[in-house]
Amino acid sequence: MISMASQVVAFADKSKIATYAMIVFLRCPQLNVSIENFKLILHVFSLLEVNCFGVSDPKSLLRAGTGLYFPSNFIDHTCTPNAAIVYRNRK
Repeated sequence: MISMASQVVAFADKSKIATYAMIVFLRCPQLNVSIENFKLILHVFSLLEVNCFGVSDPKSLLRAGTGLYFPSNFIDHTCTPNAAIVYRNRK
């Protein structure tokens, strides 16, 4: 599988990536601050950005979190989306 890190970095908010990396380095003291570890963090960040789905409250449709679900995380692995989220009226 080809890493999507370069595409994600090109379009992602750089401050979001930096914040994510800082949080990982602070929460994992055994992980040394190095360029190799930053590349690993960037790869994981890219995987999450490409493969996660938003979880929303069914009544208000406000985003409540993020989910990574198997096997739906394998639906889209190209730069051309092949899936769409459709909300139907629920009562």
